[in-house]
Amino acid sequence: PDRRFPSGILPHGPEANRLLDIWDSDYRQTTPARWDIGRPADELQRLVTDGKVGRCRVVDMSCGSGSDAIYLASKGFEVTAIDVAPTAMGQAQQKGRKAGVSVQWLLADILAPPDLLPFDFVYDRGCYHVVRDQNLPAYMETVRRFSRPGTQFLLLASRRDEQSREETSGVSEEELRFDFLSLFDMEWLREIRLESNRPGIGPPGWSAFLKRNTSP
Repeated sequence: PDRRFPSGILPHGPEANRLLDIWDSDYRQTTPARWDIGRPADELQRLVTDGKVGRCRVVDMSCGSGSDAIYLASKGFEVTAIDVAPTAMGQAQQKGRKAGVSVQWLLADILAPPDLLPFDFVYDRGCYHVVRDQNLPAYMETVRRFSRPGTQFLLLASRRDEQSREETSGVSEEELRFDFLSLFDMEWLREIRLESNRPGIGPPGWSAFLKRNTSP
């Protein structure tokens, strides 16, 4: 009963159905996926606490079980939260009701989202580095549609460091700059550790804070 009907057209076909089941199965396990930390990301909290973004219309581009979206809603933001995994959306809805906040939850493919008005603030924790190798042009078109000149964007992504012995998944600094700097000016790009619910230090990551420029 808590599974959302899709908004727009979800991926389809044998390979797409296989991927959809993989993404959704992460939320059907008794142990949460390692990125599902059950609280808002530190970088997001710091951004809001420091006043870098104020109450506005925001889209969470890959909301998972909803912790970040619920946090933003609790701070007075008007939140639209998107994910392709129906089980995650069901969990997010339940958590949102328990927290007493209002969020527009959309079960949708971020690479082919429904028509939405541009937002004042775009937030992505963990989507970009996953879909980049699948369909970067579609992801960037979504970012373009979701933003307008002046829109702020917090991007938290997995970092690939060729000089490190750690896992090499993720994106390099050069790739990230190449992908975004035609549409956005960059206030910062810094190395962080992404939070994980597993013991030990989290995986290497990027925190990028950008502002949409006047490009079309």
